[in-house]
Amino acid sequence: MEIYRANPKINPRQMYTHNIFDLCSIARLNGIQVPKDIILNARMYTDWESAGRYGLYFTVRIDSVEKAVRLAQSWIEDLKI
Repeated sequence: MEIYRANPKINPRQMYTHNIFDLCSIARLNGIQVPKDIILNARMYTDWESAGRYGLYFTVRIDSVEKAVRLAQSWIEDLKI
């Protein structure tokens, strides 16, 4: 939602991706500050999304997921300001 406030003319098809790194790039190009830790871990988060969907034996440590969720929640709160 924030991306559309930053750039109402953005093509929604640009947003049709599961690649977190690409989504971070789009956000940054449109003036949205993306937390450094999200950028640094974007490829790993993308792997979680894709491998978690298709990899039968894919696992992620729960503390890693909890940290990512806390980071995302904090970012959402910052965007509301």
